[in-house]
Amino acid sequence: MHKIIITVIIFLIIFPLFSITIQEAYLQAEGNADYQKILQLETGIVYTGSLYLGRTFVPFTNQILGEDIGNIKIEGNGAILDLQGGELTFAYTESRFDVENLIILNGNIRFRGMNNEEITAMPSGSVRYCTFYKPEDFAIRLYGCGDGILIERNIAIDAEDTGYDFMYINGRSMDFLPTGINFAVSGQIDLFGIPEIIDNWSYFSDSSNNDLLNHFSLYCEYG
Repeated sequence: MHKIIITVIIFLIIFPLFSITIQEAYLQAEGNADYQKILQLETGIVYTGSLYLGRTFVPFTNQILGEDIGNIKIEGNGAILDLQGGELTFAYTESRFDVENLIILNGNIRFRGMNNEEITAMPSGSVRYCTFYKPEDFAIRLYGCGDGILIERNIAIDAEDTGYDFMYINGRSMDFLPTGINFAVSGQIDLFGIPEIIDNWSYFSDSSNNDLLNHFSLYCEYG
């Protein structure tokens, strides 16, 4: 089955029907009563680039800057999103981010949140029926959040180890923050809660990569 999926992905990369940036799709999207924006992607189109949605945390002042953009949904409809080494990030908000039926290459989806004595900004949402092929660093990473997030029936193939990940406090790469993990969720469940994880499939084509922690890992924000 995985050979068929990979063949289809490669064919569509080589022979895309059309290509636009995911940022353009976001700007063109409209919403409804439940979502501020719904990105209706089209089958056979390759979308490129990365997308950061939400607000920004400034560690030196312990502040979150920017306005909440509301609930966002991406209905992939089998389209391809080539993140080109970037991320699809939803950050520091109490709003919801839902992604479904999307093929994602060369990047990852990240939910980023915060829950301390002064700030509570943990996103909720879902990632469902998505295929990740050679995601850089991770396929899905939950950072500072977990409660109210559903990860269901996704396929992640060959997450690439690009070196050590970065601490958000100082931006330094640290050897206790490895990458190359298909699914990484926060291990600090007392602060951020537990996501719902249902029927996901993790695969590495290198048979020597048999460490279960490279497939699914509880991943502390600090290592």
